[in-house]
Amino acid sequence: MRIAHLGLKGIPATYGGVERYVEELAARQAARGHRVTVYCRAGYTPRGAPRRWRGARVARLPAPPFKHLNNIAHTALAVAAAWRDGHDLLHFHGVGPSLLCGLPRFFGATVVATVHALDWKQAKWSAPARAALRAGEWCAARMAGAVTAVSREIVGHLARAHGVRAWHTPPGVLLSAGEHAAPSPLPPRLGVTPGAYDLAVGRIIADKDFPRLLRAHRAAGGRVPLVVVGEAEAGDRAAWEDLRREAAASGNRVVLAGYCFGAELAALYAGCRAYLHPSHQEGLSLSLLEAMAAGAPVVAADIPANREAAGADGAVAFVPPRDERALADAILRVEAISPAGREAIAQAARASVARRFDWEKTADVFDAVYAAARRGRRGRGVQIEVVRALTPPGAA
Repeated sequence: MRIAHLGLKGIPATYGGVERYVEELAARQAARGHRVTVYCRAGYTPRGAPRRWRGARVARLPAPPFKHLNNIAHTALAVAAAWRDGHDLLHFHGVGPSLLCGLPRFFGATVVATVHALDWKQAKWSAPARAALRAGEWCAARMAGAVTAVSREIVGHLARAHGVRAWHTPPGVLLSAGEHAAPSPLPPRLGVTPGAYDLAVGRIIADKDFPRLLRAHRAAGGRVPLVVVGEAEAGDRAAWEDLRREAAASGNRVVLAGYCFGAELAALYAGCRAYLHPSHQEGLSLSLLEAMAAGAPVVAADIPANREAAGADGAVAFVPPRDERALADAILRVEAISPAGREAIAQAARASVARRFDWEKTADVFDAVYAAARRGRRGRGVQIEVVRALTPPGAA
């Protein structure tokens, strides 16, 4: 099968969870004998980037440098390129790119759409942009040959809002420090030592609530530095400035690390005292899962997506979203955990992640998704049953 992945920034994954998701999925599909192309935005994949990555072809296409047009314009070019290149299955990632998922069906292509998050809920978008994202969600649900979702919360939303039964295709997690069996040393540029820093990872947008986290960390005494991994894009400068102001108020107790990926990020997960995740808007957080896989104690905002990621093993401490005092108190409680208690948390977290999130199982489900979509590609939005095989009975 010739598979085209559309709607992401680029691989190798150096920007976010969607890119990591596509990289891992595309690599497994290539290993299974499919011919896979990942269409990437030129601004995020420099000219020196490899043309093949882990068995998948990487195709760079231009995109205008504007917040509201960057993704959709690039996706339109990718649809045309995928048609020109002879791909028989186009896989759209995200509700924004899915605005165009009806077009390939006119020339007989099979279309699959994956909803990674309910993006129209994000605070950064204007009212017209939110309307467009809602329309993209409608297109994914109604015009794709099959629709999948990374979380059961999104599966339920699609059923309630659109009457569509979607496949459940969660991300997998590579265990042992989130990625590598032997994690690398901590990056010297950050000036931190194992067990003596807290960690937060994510794009610098308002929904991640990092400024509030910095205030809570400061209120808890800031006994160890807080390392914040991530950057803001051009359209999110206000969130970046808010973070910089709070970081300045915390002095040398906050390290703004920028983007970290691969072995460097795995080392940060493995060495942190606690992973702090105050985000109040998620699809399903891959960073939270990777922190659990690394055995880090996790404090997270109590929202459905984080509950789903955490499972029912008690490996994550939850606090009410946007509650600065509760977050500070939870950070203080993490300080008091004994070595034996930390080991018990680590074992529970690793076991929970290993049981419920596996890239190979997700790739298996996508084989079934593609087969079902191909059978119904000339119909109007095939209605698909939710796959429950990835989560054992009784698990969250």
